[in-house]
Amino acid sequence: MKTNCPIVTDFGLKEKATRILMSYSPIWLRIGLYIVFGGDSLLSDVDVNSDQEVTFLKMIIEKQFFLHAGLAKAYAYNKMVEGLHRPCYYETLGNIVLKRFLLLVIILDRAKCQSSLPLKYGIDGLDGGSPLLFTVESGIKSSHQVIQDFLPSDIMHGEGKLLAHLLILGYKASYEQYLRHAGIMLHDEDGVMIIADDVANGDKELTLCLLWNLFVHLQLPLLFDKTILFEEICKVRGVLVDNSTSFNFSHLEMLFN
Repeated sequence: MKTNCPIVTDFGLKEKATRILMSYSPIWLRIGLYIVFGGDSLLSDVDVNSDQEVTFLKMIIEKQFFLHAGLAKAYAYNKMVEGLHRPCYYETLGNIVLKRFLLLVIILDRAKCQSSLPLKYGIDGLDGGSPLLFTVESGIKSSHQVIQDFLPSDIMHGEGKLLAHLLILGYKASYEQYLRHAGIMLHDEDGVMIIADDVANGDKELTLCLLWNLFVHLQLPLLFDKTILFEEICKVRGVLVDNSTSFNFSHLEMLFN
């Protein structure tokens, strides 16, 4: 990194870097931070999708990922005055942050590629059980993209093609998250595969089919709760309510059957 460690000293770059790290799914980010830092506070049963969890992870990133208490004390001009450091402090801190980041990315990349977590955490179509590595809302969908966005040229010093340099050093992060990992069918009702060229070339039928699949798998589950809808259907039909049965049907099946 550059000697003044802009990812720490520049508020805008630090906020951007934090957003990039938060593009990881909370459950994966917590696992990665636990491996990097350790500590029982990173082992929790709190709902991984709660606002409390997101706030906690942001605090860990701000207070631990971008700082080093021992280094700050070692480089302090006056231990009674916070924030005044001897030369080379930010350069050394930048090296530490860089090592932490590269370690975090490769840990999550390898763990995701080789994981097999219980089915209750969701199915992403790749390994039959582990959660998505990146959140659905995030524009980042690959380990390469995380590295490129987190370490742009205004942060790194004379690196050029960073990914190529890392590869030479044996650092290879390869995970990519595609639509199919979210359970979206990339084929039409006749089984014809929908590829990028179909959309780029303006194939109306296949593009509409892809949009429909996106709606069914990503948007429809957000529009209504299956359990509540199932209860209403049972009331209309005058049958006993068995909520466990609702999990046997998809959102679309419940609407049309």
